[in-house]
Amino acid sequence: MMKDGVFLWILVASMILSGAGSTMTQKAQQLQIVAPCQGCAAESFNHSYMQTFFMFMGELMCIFVWLVIQFVNKQRKVEAPPLKEGKRYYK
Repeated sequence: MMKDGVFLWILVASMILSGAGSTMTQKAQQLQIVAPCQGCAAESFNHSYMQTFFMFMGELMCIFVWLVIQFVNKQRKVEAPPLKEGKRYYK
């Protein structure tokens, strides 16, 4: 079992890296200028619905990972950690 401190630092680092990656990806999309066809004028990327879709899919993947972890823990009959003061787990 991983210590809480190590897990917390891994969580913080992954959130910072994924947030920075998301920001850089969106900036790169906004900087794209492409001609839609040969001889057409170049247009900038202006499809905010696609960016929103990709962000939603990223959040959805997080839910799937959580569900897999919950399923594996249930199959292994792993006990939920004891409640700490100030934390509530809802089932």
